[in-house]
Amino acid sequence: MVWMMLADGEIDPEERRAIFDLYDKLTGAALGDDALSAEIAACERADASITEYLGSLVGRLNDEGKDTVLRAAICVAGADGRVDAREALLLREIGAALEVSPARQQALLAELSVAA
Repeated sequence: MVWMMLADGEIDPEERRAIFDLYDKLTGAALGDDALSAEIAACERADASITEYLGSLVGRLNDEGKDTVLRAAICVAGADGRVDAREALLLREIGAALEVSPARQQALLAELSVAA
């Protein structure tokens, strides 16, 4: 989710709020501002790309888990009311890294009413 927030080069307040809300929904726990700031810093200095990271998880996630990751990325990308070209590209890269078919990616985008 943080990598998606960083994709357009801006840390938008709506995207931050989306991450807080999604984290709470997915884990049942609150994500603190300090924890999010630490995750942002970790992503900014990461040696691996998001696609490399997700590629290492693909064998451990079932289709529902892959959909959850992609839905979260879509929600963060659209949280500020728009999905720019860099975010759309990253969404496609995330889908490919997770081995989600382009048709399924489009279905998830449509399900969440986001155009990318």
